Amino acid sequence: LRDAVRLSGMSEKTLRRIVGIVTLMAILNFCVAGYELVFPGRPLVKGWILSTTFYDPSIVTGLRVGGGFEDFELFAEFCAICLPLTLFHLMQAKGLRNRILSAGLVFFNFFCLMATVTRGATISGAIGLLYLLYRVRKSMSLTTFMLTVTTALSLVFFMEFFLTTYTVSGSVISRLLNSKMVNGMP
Repeated sequence: LRDAVRLSGMSEKTLRRIVGIVTLMAILNFCVAGYELVFPGRPLVKGWILSTTFYDPSIVTGLRVGGGFEDFELFAEFCAICLPLTLFHLMQAKGLRNRILSAGLVFFNFFCLMATVTRGATISGAIGLLYLLYRVRKSMSLTTFMLTVTTALSLVFFMEFFLTTYTVSGSVISRLLNSKMVNGMP
């Protein structure tokens, strides 16, 4: 945190306030995405939030959640950018209650990222997290490192199973595996 304060030129209080505001914005967007996943096609606020989605809940499959952005690619990029921020919250959390809430925020963020079924944001988020793991490798023991990697992979497959089995969401892993490259573009 001290390095972030030093590099940004802001006071710690200002930096914490900005991170808190961005976190609140993320939580609200994640809640809209959860609503969209549970109630596909129903506007949250008629004429304003989720009013342009036209899904028939009885026949829709492969839903790509767009959250408050109402655009799944933009929302996926937002989730990928917020993932390190939510992990930062988790690492800075003091006390059991704050750790549980922060872990829930990381879980919900990752869940929303998977529900967007967007390959690009998923790949760039994974690369970013791998780089983050590389940067903090010296401060982690091998056991902690392996536990982190195993937990992350388990979460990916658990969320993929849950989203494709119990919701109307599509499968990001299936999209990744079935991508065909044409002139270097999927």
